[in-house]
Amino acid sequence: MLKLENIYKTYNPGLINETKVLEDFSLSVPKGQFVTVIGSNGSGKTTILNLICGTIFADRGKIFLGGKDITNITEYRRARQIGRVFQDTQKGTSPNMTILENLSLADNKGKFYGLTPGINRKRINHYKELLAPLGLGLEDKMNVLAGSLSGGQRQVLAMVMCTMADIDLLILDEHTAALDPKTSELIIELTNKIVREKGITTMMVTHNLRHAVSYGDRLLMFHRGGIEMDLSGEARANVDVDDLLDRFNHISIESGN
Repeated sequence: MLKLENIYKTYNPGLINETKVLEDFSLSVPKGQFVTVIGSNGSGKTTILNLICGTIFADRGKIFLGGKDITNITEYRRARQIGRVFQDTQKGTSPNMTILENLSLADNKGKFYGLTPGINRKRINHYKELLAPLGLGLEDKMNVLAGSLSGGQRQVLAMVMCTMADIDLLILDEHTAALDPKTSELIIELTNKIVREKGITTMMVTHNLRHAVSYGDRLLMFHRGGIEMDLSGEARANVDVDDLLDRFNHISIESGN
């Protein structure tokens, strides 16, 4: 389970541009739940993801993952438990390494390297078996540099790399936003397939409202550092894009926009 308890976060405290993003924010995500998160710019979505991953730290409050207090644990140590796919397609893979080298690096995540080779040739067929069902032909490009792949291919590779090792949480940070519509649909379908097959606890931030209502078990809408909408079960199943647009318009009017 992921749990955030009474989180406070202020940027630039004491300065003229001080911004209070989160005040007494709490959230619990049960193990195995697939949560989609939407919200306007400045609603706190990215701040929450960065707090969970350890990119930034809370001013006050606690964060737990799998029953363990990770509040003050560094980002690189949290990465043993958390996988993250970014909006920027260049962030999830090493461009100057081949597909094989990238996969080998991910395969060794959390393990002690010592002076052994970074690539285990006996694992190549396993890597090909992971890539083949995705239908992009990456299994035949093992020696191709990741930097020469398309944005969609790199996102797929990043997804596979993130989920190769046993992780407690997968963070999807608008991971389809930089892709063309056709590739975006391919990536979201592959995402759903991987998440469902592995049963990984997942938080997916998206601006695509159709994706928000079509994927996941639970839908959260953030607004001004709080949870404006929290839908699961039948309520989640019955919501549609027009319902979300109506709520966004209502929020906008209340905010004076």
